[in-house]
Amino acid sequence: MASYDYSITSLQSHLSMLRKLYGWTMEQFGDRIGVTKQTVSNLERGKPKMTKLQYIAIRSVFESEVRPSAASVTTYLRSSPTRQ
Repeated sequence: MASYDYSITSLQSHLSMLRKLYGWTMEQFGDRIGVTKQTVSNLERGKPKMTKLQYIAIRSVFESEVRPSAASVTTYLRSSPTRQ
């Protein structure tokens, strides 16, 4: 698997958590990257695989926003249900 493909897969598998860390609804996040909330839902579930164009759009949105603090990440992880 190429490094770029791994980055896409990794971002997609963490997309829901990242969106929630930024405090965005699916609709708000979709507006930022130019897709519908249904597309965001599908991407978060891994169907279909994220395209390179979607990957670039998502990375640019996350990088242009103020990054969440380490404290907010810790708080989020502590409040999240344990994944099985």
